[in-house]
Amino acid sequence: ISIIWRESTILYSNKNFERLRDVYMFTQKASLYFTLIASLFVYVNGSYIFELWLHKVDIFDEKLLLLMLGVILVQSLWINAETFLYSWNSAKHVTIYKVIYMLLLIMLSILVLNYYPKLYSFVTINLILNILILNFTITSQLHKEISIKSLTYIYRVIIPFFILFSVGVVGLFLLRDHYIFSMLFIFCFSFMLIYDVFRTEKEFIRILLKNIYKKGNKN
Repeated sequence: ISIIWRESTILYSNKNFERLRDVYMFTQKASLYFTLIASLFVYVNGSYIFELWLHKVDIFDEKLLLLMLGVILVQSLWINAETFLYSWNSAKHVTIYKVIYMLLLIMLSILVLNYYPKLYSFVTINLILNILILNFTITSQLHKEISIKSLTYIYRVIIPFFILFSVGVVGLFLLRDHYIFSMLFIFCFSFMLIYDVFRTEKEFIRILLKNIYKKGNKN
């Protein structure tokens, strides 16, 4: 994140907004794709992870896991956008958005859990508020800051993600009873996602790797 922060600050200070928009789109896609890869792996190995984490057998809840992974996917979008805003010193409203989110989460959880006292309720509320409050407000602020059109963002980031997301879900559904084939599918699918992300931004990746190498030498 610190490496992207540096490049983002340089582009913003030089008012190179066209290049900055491309870099932002790239990092949004990369964030979504890598989160999707991790989510698919966690989903396939969910029962083992729950058992290892909680030291209890037969506690795995597939629906709860899917809701939690949904929250993580949404968070990957606004956390990346938040990083860019902080790198430009333009995040003065982010704290306000987070306070509103937390207050609504607490109030709605107290209200809903009185009638539906299950963990599903809390995670569902968290997912909805992440979409409506944090994701919408933070990404909208960034898009306004560097003049990104909503249709462009949807076309370049959201639609490609949903197409690949659908392929991943269908693939795992068809292979759900075969663990080894599911893991092989995730491996091949991950390679396809990584290739799709990196093929369009080779120069930016080269710059990031160069900066990482310099930072490593300094340490």
